[in-house]
Amino acid sequence: MRRLQRCLTLVLAAISSAPALFAGGAIAWSPEWEAALARAAAEKKVVFIAVNMDDEIANDRLAQKVYVDERVVRASEFTVNLIASRFDHSPDDRPCSRFGGIECIQHKRIEGAVRQNVLKSDSNGYVVAPQHVFVGPDQKVLLSVPYEITAEELQWCFSAALKLVDPAAAAKVPATGRPPRRLIQGDVFDSGAVPGASLAPPSREQVLELIKELRASMWGADRPAKLLRVLLSPEPEAVEFIGQEMKNDLFGRRGWVNPGGPNGDPKDRLMHTMGVLSPAPYWKVAADYVDDEDLKLRNEAIVALEQLAVPESVKAIQTALNKEKLPKLRKDLVRALASAGASDDKVRKSMLKLVAGEKDELVRRCAIVGLGWLAPNDEVAAALSKTLVDGKFEERCAAAVAMGLSRHEPFAPELEKALAAEQNPDFKPFADAALSVLKGAGLPALRTSVRQLCEDELEREKFFGPGG
Repeated sequence: MRRLQRCLTLVLAAISSAPALFAGGAIAWSPEWEAALARAAAEKKVVFIAVNMDDEIANDRLAQKVYVDERVVRASEFTVNLIASRFDHSPDDRPCSRFGGIECIQHKRIEGAVRQNVLKSDSNGYVVAPQHVFVGPDQKVLLSVPYEITAEELQWCFSAALKLVDPAAAAKVPATGRPPRRLIQGDVFDSGAVPGASLAPPSREQVLELIKELRASMWGADRPAKLLRVLLSPEPEAVEFIGQEMKNDLFGRRGWVNPGGPNGDPKDRLMHTMGVLSPAPYWKVAADYVDDEDLKLRNEAIVALEQLAVPESVKAIQTALNKEKLPKLRKDLVRALASAGASDDKVRKSMLKLVAGEKDELVRRCAIVGLGWLAPNDEVAAALSKTLVDGKFEERCAAAVAMGLSRHEPFAPELEKALAAEQNPDFKPFADAALSVLKGAGLPALRTSVRQLCEDELEREKFFGPGG
């Protein structure tokens, strides 16, 4: 009997220590838009809005894994929470089987209200999903993140938003991770700024039909739009088809659709779009072109790999870096290596070696910037700190930018000290941009600094937004 009582005591203790898991393991979603805003205003709370859609891998992962993650559920206890979805999951008057606690008609109404009052759509009325928005009690956007987000990143967002409204609550939500690369401060993603950014990935059936149509005809004004839809799909057939499309030389290099004009070559456009919008499996297609004889396409492939940031691509990038002789391409390869291998110990050692011993000044400068993509580490921090103080002027600027890219808040006091001691006034724009990111701004604040220091010819819209 005593043993049974002891077991019951342990079970009750476990339940009391994990209320979120035993309360359904999910976020408590508010059922009505107006009521949620009224409650937030009255209680001075942050409103968390999750925009989700059906039949897409990233959205499904968020609904099934992230929104029930204990860290996220606990953080959501301090906010008013709204789920926006235009899909039906259960019969009328029954709790939604995908989100729970509310009915499908309720999250559909919320989706309409969020679309009308918060989100930015493209010219066709489409908005990005998944997307997460944190709104203050005054209904002003605090921060937002388009596309997929991890549980650690979402927890960071909860903490950052709460700090702006309710510091006491924020102290109870540890921000152990780093902010998302696509963090937007004080605004939401503009779906019209990047073509195709708000398109929903096609279902498997839809993408197979698109591929069938594209194979049946090489012509048609709607071909680019269909290719764009295929590029959004992670299905193996879609990746294979785009790989075949990249090898299609029927029209010749730069000989199709306004040659030399603003639209550029179709292969270049495909590769560039791949880096900005495609899911992770497309790294294999990009990796096939990191040694292409066409320098423009080669450069596009390297930048695509940097933006895709897939750990499995590290070996291909490192091999290309070992072979590449041209500094204008090597300098992009080192940043791609750091982006894809952000948590790879071997990559960290390679990057530190480049910073210490690379002879070409541009490549070394880009390696310094690339340190910002790496996960926080004592060796990386020491290298950046040393460069910030002892490096040549442009290397000091690169170290400042890397600290901004890292979004590692402990760098801020160090950077402020360096800014106060710096004799060259041209250092200030780089330091100010980096400090703004360390204090909560999004990576687009660093766009101009990165382009100038790294002498970039290609935009990285996925990280820094569209060029001006």
